[in-house]
Parts: sequence; C-alpha cells; structure tokens
Amino acid sequence: PNTKPLVDRPVIENEKFSLFYYASLGSHNLLYGAQIDGMLTTNYPVLNPPEDTNVESNLNYLRNNEYVELKTNRHIDNYRQEHIFRCWCQCYLANLKGLLVGFRIEKGIVQRLQWFHTEDIVEYCQNNWSPQMTIDCLNYFLSYIKNCYTTKNYSYPVSVTFQLNANRTIDVIENPKCEFLSDWYVNNGN
Repeated sequence: PNTKPLVDRPVIENEKFSLFYYASLGSHNLLYGAQIDGMLTTNYPVLNPPEDTNVESNLNYLRNNEYVELKTNRHIDNYRQEHIFRCWCQCYLANLKGLLVGFRIEKGIVQRLQWFHTEDIVEYCQNNWSPQMTIDCLNYFLSYIKNCYTTKNYSYPVSVTFQLNANRTIDVIENPKCEFLSDWYVNNGN
C-alpha cells in the first residue's frame, strides 16, 4: 500500500486478491468470496501487511483496511441506470467503501474519474431501484434454492440456470452434466 504504482509494467489480468465472507441473510448462513480490486489509502501512511504467518494478525490487518471496486466505462449519460446497480451489489456484499469509475473514450483512454461512496449510491439512484427489494429478492432466491435441494441428495455439482420474472417466480433448469468442472474431476472416485 505504500509503494507507487508500476505504470510502465503491463497489468496482469489473472493476478487476483479475494476476501471471503461469512454472513447471514434471513435464515441463511452464507459463505462467499469477492475479488477485491484495490485498497483505499489516504494521505496518512497505511501499515504494510504483517510479515508473519499469524492468522489473527493477518485477519486484523485485513479487517482494519477499506477496499474499493474499480470500473471503466464508455462515456454515457445513463451510467446509473445501466451499470451502477450491479456495482452497488458488489460493493454492498463485499463491504467495500466505494466505487471508482473511470469514464473512457472509444480508444480506451480514461478522461474522467468519478467516486461513489457505497452508501451514497442508493441515494444517487433512489428512483431506479431499492436496496431493500434487492436484498428481499436475494433472500427469496436463496430460500427457493434451499427448498428445491433440501430433499435431493446430489453426489455431484449441479449447474442451475434461473430466470426471475415479474411475478417473483423463478424458472430453474437443472443441468446434471456439470459444465464448469471437467468430467475427470466430477467422476474421480465415483
């Protein structure tokens, strides 16, 4: 966090930093991961990560810092309506401080930066969507999936495709052939 960016080195897209979260939503206990784009620094020095392997000191370091989502987008007038909802979901679920958007021209050159605090995104888009309705929808979806799969005993991963329609019902298509894991992995030991 205390070093200057290496702008003469290309960005390596597959370098990732993820945090994992344990949370509750309604009657659901959730364990999920989020890829983190950056750490928020200020004009004050930020401590470097601990050099030891002590789990608690590393967790405390992670908990005592704030993180941000980074996005680039073409210059468009209706950014909030088309994209910011998904960005808010990412920021909210990962407890990120905010979102930094770089607006670019067709050639990919960023011309303008705009910062959105996570809590301000809701006010900024108050006429377009509701955070409570979004959370209720997620809770409804998780309850539906839980009810569908409680009585089934799968010994393999199942790919689920869903479509939420205006009647708040979900159409689910199960694909017993797992498409995101290779057959050799799924069938190993079966």
